[in-house]
Amino acid sequence: MKNALKLGLICLALLAAFPNSASAQQATLNHNANLRRDPSTSSPILAHLASGSRLTLVDATTDSGFYRVRTEDDQVGCI
Repeated sequence: MKNALKLGLICLALLAAFPNSASAQQATLNHNANLRRDPSTSSPILAHLASGSRLTLVDATTDSGFYRVRTEDDQVGCI
């Protein structure tokens, strides 16, 4: 029982240390896009992203047709 608890704690520590390694999904833009603060076309534009920009999906499900992403320079927003 103690060994199972130790193993569980080690796994949790590794997941905390490397949160994006297990489930991070990478994406590359095929077209220019606006990075917005919220999932709405009326939301302020945080950045203009060029075709070919690499992104990490923060959440793989859509919200009003938008994905929450993280850019290479660590900006988080919706496209």
